[in-house]
Amino acid sequence: SEEEEDQSLASEPENKTAKKGTLEGNLEEGKLVDMDAVLSRMNKIIDAFGKRLSSLRTGRTDPAMLDSIQVHAYGSKQSLSNVAQASLQSAKLLHVSVFDPSLIADVEKAIRNSGMNLNPTVDGSTIKVPVPKTTKESREEVAKVAREARETTKRSILAVRGDAVKVIKNCKGEPGISEDDLFGAQEEVDKEVEKMNSKIQEMFQKREKDILEN
Repeated sequence: SEEEEDQSLASEPENKTAKKGTLEGNLEEGKLVDMDAVLSRMNKIIDAFGKRLSSLRTGRTDPAMLDSIQVHAYGSKQSLSNVAQASLQSAKLLHVSVFDPSLIADVEKAIRNSGMNLNPTVDGSTIKVPVPKTTKESREEVAKVAREARETTKRSILAVRGDAVKVIKNCKGEPGISEDDLFGAQEEVDKEVEKMNSKIQEMFQKREKDILEN
């Protein structure tokens, strides 16, 4: 817990080389932890959360719902948005234009097996994707998935915080490093965690509203 992490700063330092990894700061510059690296890891987690949310069906037909579907292409899995472009043709119909005609069958299969209850059909160089009307129950189920993704994302952010706190704790006893320095560094990390959690909640609430919309 955060309380346990706070108390840990007052304990004896662990092995100085343990688990510093890429978050290690530059003590000569007074930096106990590399905040650029901390923020980079956190922002990657936020980006992944955004992609997960965009892949969830909403009450409206949105071409972006197909973007993160994984397609077997050129010997590896790729996001559909890398090999095709989806567009809205009508309220309940999407058209998917595949960049490489040789991948049409693979894209069609990926959409069919996406778990979104979609039944695509190939029409020449285009894949037509009728989007069935969502029910109240199905929308609530998707909202539940979004909530689970939110909690997983928060835990991932806290894991980065935990790694950063370990780096800070390893600085205890270093020449010129005071208790105030230790707590100040952790406070800086915690402020960023707070910002990230606020962003996660904002992203979730916006997507949840779209999901539950008729």
